[in-house]
Amino acid sequence: MENACLRTPFGWRGTGPTWTEVEVTRNELGRPDLALTGDAAAAAREMGVASIHLSLTHVASLAAAVVVLEGESGATVPASVAPDSGGEEG
Repeated sequence: MENACLRTPFGWRGTGPTWTEVEVTRNELGRPDLALTGDAAAAAREMGVASIHLSLTHVASLAAAVVVLEGESGATVPASVAPDSGGEEG
């Protein structure tokens, strides 16, 4: 699951958050949530993340997680965390 979170724009930060800064918790209804600390929390603030959505599923031999970072209205991803397009400039 931590890997799913770090594959969001957090992972584009280069030396950003590590998996130890992302913890799966449960809310009052028993649904999974993410608790961010350290660089992960700082990256979320910098990117204008308003909420984080987590979906977990599993079968006997396979598990999967999806993390969606939802921004504040009108928020943009700062250049320092945006993915490199790999294309030529101009």
